[in-house]
Amino acid sequence: MDFSKHSIRLVQRCPICNREYQMNRVQIIEEWGNSFLAYMTCTFCQSSIMVRVMSMPQGLVGSAILTELSPEEITKFSEQEGINANDVLRVYEVNQSSGLLKEIIKNNN
Repeated sequence: MDFSKHSIRLVQRCPICNREYQMNRVQIIEEWGNSFLAYMTCTFCQSSIMVRVMSMPQGLVGSAILTELSPEEITKFSEQEGINANDVLRVYEVNQSSGLLKEIIKNNN
């Protein structure tokens, strides 16, 4: 995909302070098929957004999410396996036994 042709001008201003983004500071995190995931940080207020842009027959479609994650954390989480039914059942079982907080603390150590 030619990103210079498909500019990220869908999001030109910071949703927090309304200042213009510096397009030369946009980081492309991932390219996949006809889409890409970009990361932008406002140079004024330091808030960050993730932007998914897809090229569709009707034109460019994009969505942005305000985030506190770094580009490295976004990459790390996107490479992990998704949550499955057994994970949900395990959380339910632990929650039922009133040990959810202890289990979370134990698994993070």
